[in-house]
Amino acid sequence: MGDGGAVEHGLPEVGGSLQWIYGTVLRIDPRGNNSKNKAYGIPDNNPFIDSTGAGINKEIYAYGFRNPHRITWTASGKMLVINIGHFNIESIYDLQAGDFCGWPVREGDFVINPYGDMTVVYPSNYKGASIKGKSPIFSYDHDEGKAICGVHEYLGNEVSALKGKFLLGDIPTGRLYYVNTTDIGLKNAPIYEWKVKVNGKVTTLRNLCGDNRVDLHFGRDYQGELYIMTKPDGKLYKIVN
Repeated sequence: MGDGGAVEHGLPEVGGSLQWIYGTVLRIDPRGNNSKNKAYGIPDNNPFIDSTGAGINKEIYAYGFRNPHRITWTASGKMLVINIGHFNIESIYDLQAGDFCGWPVREGDFVINPYGDMTVVYPSNYKGASIKGKSPIFSYDHDEGKAICGVHEYLGNEVSALKGKFLLGDIPTGRLYYVNTTDIGLKNAPIYEWKVKVNGKVTTLRNLCGDNRVDLHFGRDYQGELYIMTKPDGKLYKIVN
């Protein structure tokens, strides 16, 4: 659940709070009935299930996001959450129960002032700042893109060169990136760019769809093979060897 733009429109108290569901990852049991409206369940091992504070939403699994756009799981069972940033940083987190990922006092690994100019970020130790928040496992700034998408570990067998890689990209620009799975666990693992070849010619997704806004998204089938979707032209591409 994203914050709906609340923070940047003058409601910073909505972000990073257990009293709102905005900017959170929720975890429910659709077969249960212990929620307030009895229409679904809240798992008894949710991290805030025993919290006694007023108004705490016990459905929350993790919080402190601007827009946790997609969730994916690795072959080893890690839960990765993509967070679309505000003005500077796009990031991905290896999520654990109860994590606070920093928004709106942090954007990625940087400090931000949600009561002031939110287009400016500061080093995490700026003026002795000690602002809590989990660090992303990898991130990029807005020189490289504007809104992150993906991330999928390649689990197929058709493209051997993609083994051991997470594929991700940038929604508006259509730029394509990958991260080596062996780098997960490093702080801000290195990100590499890759390109596509269609009918024997190296090209960009912008050229293929004929629009400066690519609206890129990924998909993965049951065999682990990966697909790219571009919205302006309604195309679906399979990644092949």
